[in-house]
Amino acid sequence: MRFERCAFSWTKIYPGHGITYVRADGRQYTFSGSKPKGAFHLGRQSRKTTWTGEFRRIHKKDMTEEVRRRRKRRTVRYTKAIEGITLDMIRTSRAQKRAERMTEASSAALKEIRGRKTKTQARHSTGPRKDFTGASHAPARMGKKDAGSRR
Repeated sequence: MRFERCAFSWTKIYPGHGITYVRADGRQYTFSGSKPKGAFHLGRQSRKTTWTGEFRRIHKKDMTEEVRRRRKRRTVRYTKAIEGITLDMIRTSRAQKRAERMTEASSAALKEIRGRKTKTQARHSTGPRKDFTGASHAPARMGKKDAGSRR
C-alpha cells in the first residue's frame, strides 16, 4: 500500500485520507489533518514546531528510526599443526596447486588399491582350489520306504 507524507508534520497519509491544498502557482501540499494545515497557513516553520517529524529528526529525538550499523567483529584465523602433520607440511600443501595435489593423492590412492589387490590375490592363491560340486553335499532324497518311518 502506498502512502504519502504530510508536507508539514511528515506523518503518513494513507489513500483516501488527508487534505490537499493547491497554491496559486500550482504547487500541491498534502496535510494529514487540520492541525498541520493551520500551522502551515499561519507561516510556522516545521523545524521549529516541536511535534513535527522534522523537529524530532533535527534534535535527534527518534533514535529508533535511525538504525546505526554495528561493526562486525572479524574472526581471526589461525593455522595450527594437526596431530601427525606439522605446520610446514600444511603450508606446503596449501602452496601447491590443486592439480598437483590431486595427482599426488590419486597416485597414492592407486598404490593403495594395487596393494589391496595383491593382498587379496595372495590370500586366495594359497593352495589348490577345492571343488564343492560333489554329490556328497547334495541333500538326500527320501523314498517311499523312508517317508513312512518319519511319522
